[in-house]
Amino acid sequence: QRRMPYTTDSSYNAQKMTSSTIRSTIIPLLSMFLLFATAAPSISEERQAARPLYLRPVFEFYGFEIQPATIIITLLGAYLMYLTFFKTAKAEASHILVKDMSDETKKKLEELKKEIGTDRAKFGEAAKKMSECPSGASQGGYLGRFGKGTMVPPFEKCLWDESNPIGQIAGPVLTNFGYHLIFIHGREKGFFE
Repeated sequence: QRRMPYTTDSSYNAQKMTSSTIRSTIIPLLSMFLLFATAAPSISEERQAARPLYLRPVFEFYGFEIQPATIIITLLGAYLMYLTFFKTAKAEASHILVKDMSDETKKKLEELKKEIGTDRAKFGEAAKKMSECPSGASQGGYLGRFGKGTMVPPFEKCLWDESNPIGQIAGPVLTNFGYHLIFIHGREKGFFE
């Protein structure tokens, strides 16, 4: 069973290649290039003795000397790859989805938003009663933690807007699925944002 409001539109996901995504992809690749660029072919013992300590090889690997600089660059590249793939922007939210797209529905959701306030339990109960999303009845509208770019654009825009504080309800937001009230539990920015 697919959670709403996930998108399956591949063209939308292709548009998400932002400058931070490009930067976070290029940096690890560049560091891996530097790893191989700093590996040097084996040289004579006299020339090794003349080298500064930080350039002397730690060990040999398939005829290439592995120097301390190479190890440092490799570790730096591994750390940057970790930041790229594991320190991405994430959010945690619940929502109430009403598929009716009329102005009357919007007004009802605005009233519900005022009635609930910042009470997470009330929001969960309202989601179980009102939400037309599968997550509503089973989980009180809870969507879990998800990465940036996972939801449809209007939902994303509302969720990541800094003017919508954490621990409060944002919306109603109109998407191609209907109107959403979004309870923002938390959001973390990615390292490269």
